[in-house]
Amino acid sequence: MIAALDLLVQMNAPAVVILDGDKATARSYIRETGRPKGTTNEWVEIVGYYDDRLIRTPQGWRFAHRTFTTVASYRTTTKPAGLAST
Repeated sequence: MIAALDLLVQMNAPAVVILDGDKATARSYIRETGRPKGTTNEWVEIVGYYDDRLIRTPQGWRFAHRTFTTVASYRTTTKPAGLAST
């Protein structure tokens, strides 16, 4: 999908992390806005969240598993607020 875009902006919310010894779970929400290549007034929006399982290793915390759940996905001709002229 990224290769098909001229522009991609990601907005992430801070993750909520729950520790359990050397393991943890986390959830973080994300909104991605992109403009398909070859277009000037078409936008793609994806909203969703990551659910992660993490483990502590001697090298630090690492992802053991990650899933992404899409909450909403759509195309629009309305430029998302906050994006500079492109």
